[in-house]
Amino acid sequence: YLDSLINQGITILNTSKWLNSAVIKSEGVLLPETIEALDFIVDYEKVYSELTLKSKISKFNSNILEGQLFRNSYYGMGFEQISLSQGNFLHDMGYRGEGLIIAVLDAGFYGANYFSAFDSLWDRSRILGYRNFVDDQQNIFESHPHGMYVLSIMGGNIPGQLVGTAPESSYWLLRSEDTSSEFLIEEDNWIAAAEFADSLGADIINSSLGYYEFDDPEMNHTYEDLDGKSTRVSIGANIASSKGMLVVASAGNEGNDPWHYILAPSDAVGVLSIGAVDSLN
Repeated sequence: YLDSLINQGITILNTSKWLNSAVIKSEGVLLPETIEALDFIVDYEKVYSELTLKSKISKFNSNILEGQLFRNSYYGMGFEQISLSQGNFLHDMGYRGEGLIIAVLDAGFYGANYFSAFDSLWDRSRILGYRNFVDDQQNIFESHPHGMYVLSIMGGNIPGQLVGTAPESSYWLLRSEDTSSEFLIEEDNWIAAAEFADSLGADIINSSLGYYEFDDPEMNHTYEDLDGKSTRVSIGANIASSKGMLVVASAGNEGNDPWHYILAPSDAVGVLSIGAVDSLN
């Protein structure tokens, strides 16, 4: 099937065995007419638009809360962060993530290849690898820093300054999010990255990502779509869970926005949806 598409002058961007689908693009080939003539294609949907304006949607809440932070002799300024979830208690019991493979799906990992917080991961070969599912042009360590922030919460390890929740786990760094725009194609990127994580034997998928609004309003999800089984990314997340992986997803930053609901894939039945708190809530 893929060869048939390629022979039509179509480029394959990503594929999904789970959904029996492919993400394709073409320059100079009329896609609807071409693919409608192929009897093995049941359905298709536009997942990217050639909009000229850069996305105004900012899904990553980067606000820094001001207030009193308490330093701990071992966890440093990260003590409140880890004590909120009692990660320090687990550490005292000997649970520091050893033996687990965590796939981090995010927008980029700027600086994670040289910031000292990650030295122990690199020195002990706990960064197992990385891959870019958005494009093959950009180095994931020179793109958006959000994945680096997320990785630091788990794998950061500078005693006296910052120690993460799972400093002895091993990690795959997978870029599925394109911060320059917001289109449905990113859900397909997510699924491709999740399938890749499954093929690597990952125990956990950590995804601080979510979807409901896009640059092309025709792609937007409705509240009714978030039934845990309708959006493609939620379908993919449920399949990932059925394979035995623990899928952890962000509930989102929309609590004070007009949307004020969780996002896909955090609606999926097989997903652990995580909302944020601070030291006062």
